[in-house]
Amino acid sequence: MRKFTNILSSLRAAYTNRTDPEGVQLLARAYWRFILTVSIIAIVASIIFGTMQLLEVFGTFQTRQSADAILPITLDRAKLDATLSGFDARRQVFESLPASTSTFPDPSR
Repeated sequence: MRKFTNILSSLRAAYTNRTDPEGVQLLARAYWRFILTVSIIAIVASIIFGTMQLLEVFGTFQTRQSADAILPITLDRAKLDATLSGFDARRQVFESLPASTSTFPDPSR
């Protein structure tokens, strides 16, 4: 605990005398160590979290699914035809755009 308080008191002294090159060097080292520690903790935490998620997915491969969970895929013919006719209408509008004339006068003339 005494070492931690010594570190904090030396950092506080370096911050108050930050125009001194030794103080700037001490602050730079402390900042670098802090950023390095935080990044290492973030990397380790993301690896652990990713491994846990991967193992959770791998664990689902051994379980059997019930017959209720697997539903048959049914298509509604009317909805499918409506969707396809909507795509055809959009295609016709898109193809008619280049042939249409501009109703705005050309400002360069």
